[in-house]
Amino acid sequence: MPNHFVRDPVHGFIEFDDWESSIINNQAFQRLRRIRQLALTEFVSPGATHTRFEHALGTMHVATRMFDAIVSRQGDYLRNERGYREAGIQRDRQIVRLAALLHDVGHSPFSNSGETLFPTNPQSGERYHHEEYSASIIENVFKDAIEEHPGHANYEIKATDVAGLVIGPTGDHQSPSFLRRLIWRPLVTSQLDADRCDYLLRDSLHSGVSYGRYDLDRILATISLGLNETDDPVVAIEEGGWHAAEGLIIARYSMFTQVYFHHTRQALDHHVEGILSFLLAEKYGKPEFPLPDAEGIKDYLEWEDWRVLGKVSTGDAGCHGVAIKERNPYRPVWNTTETPTDEEIQRIERITEELGDLVGFESDASKSWYYLDDQDLLIVPDDGTGPQRGKPLSAFSSIVRNMRPVAQRRIYVKPSDREAAKAKIEELQIKEWLKGGVNNG
Repeated sequence: MPNHFVRDPVHGFIEFDDWESSIINNQAFQRLRRIRQLALTEFVSPGATHTRFEHALGTMHVATRMFDAIVSRQGDYLRNERGYREAGIQRDRQIVRLAALLHDVGHSPFSNSGETLFPTNPQSGERYHHEEYSASIIENVFKDAIEEHPGHANYEIKATDVAGLVIGPTGDHQSPSFLRRLIWRPLVTSQLDADRCDYLLRDSLHSGVSYGRYDLDRILATISLGLNETDDPVVAIEEGGWHAAEGLIIARYSMFTQVYFHHTRQALDHHVEGILSFLLAEKYGKPEFPLPDAEGIKDYLEWEDWRVLGKVSTGDAGCHGVAIKERNPYRPVWNTTETPTDEEIQRIERITEELGDLVGFESDASKSWYYLDDQDLLIVPDDGTGPQRGKPLSAFSSIVRNMRPVAQRRIYVKPSDREAAKAKIEELQIKEWLKGGVNNG
């Protein structure tokens, strides 16, 4: 039974029990207090100093409410068609809580800003993601806290059960019981996950904007299970809640354009990446974090915001550290619209070529860590007869149907080069005008 409570500015009281408290008090989890949720967004929005710690608690809280709502609505289906008994439902509920609580323990300093410095996974040929670090930490660091606590006796949950919901069906996460439990994975990671539902409200509150607000209570009142094209059960929203689902999508779009891809925030992210590259190369001889294996993860956990900011404060973080300490980041000198035409793309490429070495870096919204992917949530009939086939949200919402991915691009230069860059751009415009070229809108 829950016997611990914390007061949260977004959700009110969040409850947890002794078992979860022992996990929260683990130093690998307490590290999240020292990792900002939105990196250095506080340079733009001074209130945005919240951390991954509070977000993790909020995600656990929302995931639990989602789980309970689905069980309440689809309990007969789970018991009669999926073979669940009450003990199985309670066991999966606990696994969902732990997975939601621990889903972000693998974040690097300054959250997503450092993810470009993860090493390459030799199996996939792509860089590791923070979810893979989270899964490794769960299995290697939290194993005893999960499996040896007295509260474990009621559930016999393994660390691999929790990690599997975070990372998906790979490696040791292939047992029949795990594959059945995948029905709950969308609560941890999907278009309608507890992570997203918490961070939109939390980031909006701390950033001092209203863009991220949506009707969470209506989402929870209509969240259910539907059937995808292969008749597998998936998390969905009943038709009565499609406007709330639309509101969630609009909130995410607005937070992306106004907060996550803010022009100064993007410059700050670039400097954070530069600082981390400098410090990692100094420590390991190359600008990469340690591997997410049993040995490397111990060293990785030593990296957090406080350690990095200490180097920035003493002037030992390279030129990018100086830019942050003096709050003198790169400045944008040109950008496209949010959904650029081919002509705009050609123009920004010409300007980049013309500026040459003056270009500090380019930002591209389509490559952002908060990119806007497919927005089509599944909307299903709400007649209470069990999971059914549904339609995508875009079939109901003209807004979602006509929403285009943000692909804005920007050119940044050093502050000292800004006037020279503007002069070159103006010179290029005059040349194009004299040749009959097209002006910039």
